[in-house]
Amino acid sequence: MIKPAIKFNINPKIPKRIKWGIAGDNDNVEENFILALNKVQLGKVTSLYSHNLTMVKKLAEKNSIPNYTNSYDQFLDSGIDIIYFANTKSENLEMIKKAATKGINILCESPIAPNIQEAEEITEVCAKQKVNLFVNQAHRLHPLLIKAKELIESNFLGKIISISVSLNSNVSKNESDDSSKNGIINELGFQAVDILRYFGGEILEIKGYIDNFIHHSTFEDYSTAIVKFNKIGYGIFSISAFAKQRINRIEISGVLGTLLIESNLGKKMNSSRLIIDIHKEGKMVFRKRANKIAPMIRSIHKTLSKNLAPFTSGEESLKNLLIIEQLKKNS
Repeated sequence: MIKPAIKFNINPKIPKRIKWGIAGDNDNVEENFILALNKVQLGKVTSLYSHNLTMVKKLAEKNSIPNYTNSYDQFLDSGIDIIYFANTKSENLEMIKKAATKGINILCESPIAPNIQEAEEITEVCAKQKVNLFVNQAHRLHPLLIKAKELIESNFLGKIISISVSLNSNVSKNESDDSSKNGIINELGFQAVDILRYFGGEILEIKGYIDNFIHHSTFEDYSTAIVKFNKIGYGIFSISAFAKQRINRIEISGVLGTLLIESNLGKKMNSSRLIIDIHKEGKMVFRKRANKIAPMIRSIHKTLSKNLAPFTSGEESLKNLLIIEQLKKNS
């Protein structure tokens, strides 16, 4: 079942509005993604797909979205330019392949696949069909992270000694879910590795531990690792699930001082803090409340309209997964 599409009367002098489709029924679709996209010009959600027709019908009617369906073929034929895959499930592989063959661009949640083989297939088919594959690593567009990266690249801290990432989340998985067999290592580990690479560059080696000591369940709920960067010193990450208080922090230490970023991940409008502590200059504190989803969508629209490289590509995502796979082998 699919409702007929509403035709938009667009001034020909205005660039084409990018038509988004959303596949999946993640609880954050409405609160985070649709709300952010409605604030961004030149884009609009025009079609929804899910096995749960009742849910997408309710979501479509509430947000004035013209098309909704539980038929994936009808969804692909609804005139969309890009699909946001709201879930990270193994069924995404065939769905993404089918969308790519129709020339539809892709935005995936991270990680893009539960394993290396599927991630490679996704990146290869998108490259072959010449469609953009974006990965939701919106933290890279947080103003405080961008500022910290600028300071590092300007040699503000001098030679970088170490980068530390700590992610303690209240995330939990249903053990009946097929993605739970990897515990939190693919989810939070992916985020931690991406942050380390964002600030420190390419990683040569990783060693660490993966454990389930918090709840002693059948899947992992804790991991810690140390990485060796190609051009600078070392990086460390620590991740855990089931934390009642969501805590995340990034500490970048150089010979001249330290940068500390707190609460940059999580809810869309978290108040984050950047602390700059430089030798003989004292501490400076900057606070910023930012919606990271809207800048990500703007970046995607700019990429599609000006044929630029994605801010976080499928190839970058695959590198993160390869590092996680190395950790699993070395643990």
